[in-house]
Amino acid sequence: MNKNISFNIFALLIIIVFLTLPFFVFGQQTVINNNNQDPMSLLERVATGPYSSETDSDTVMRTVGLIINIVLGLLSVIFLVLTIYSGIRWMTAQGNEEEVTKAKTILKQAIIGLIIVISSWGIWELIARLWLSNL
Repeated sequence: MNKNISFNIFALLIIIVFLTLPFFVFGQQTVINNNNQDPMSLLERVATGPYSSETDSDTVMRTVGLIINIVLGLLSVIFLVLTIYSGIRWMTAQGNEEEVTKAKTILKQAIIGLIIVISSWGIWELIARLWLSNL
């Protein structure tokens, strides 16, 4: 039984690694101009050039939006992990009704959490669009 549980945990870790691996990009940064300037500084100069219409409050709003989107994305990943965990727990219950009930409870709570995350994302998008349209 212990081998079965350790195999399931190992398989879950392998799945998580393969699902998150595409988010890490290991690329070489190259210089694209003759002055040996960083390409990101060139892009920032283009973005904040003389024709830029960004204000300080717009930049703060974008930064807050980025932070909120990252947090909500991490919460969505937690939902995915909880769903996989409850599914594995349900499949390995072997007819034990108490384990199946626990797995169903975890799944229900994960779905409620996902509904809350999606609702908060929708509220944030509504606030952001209303805020940015008034600037």
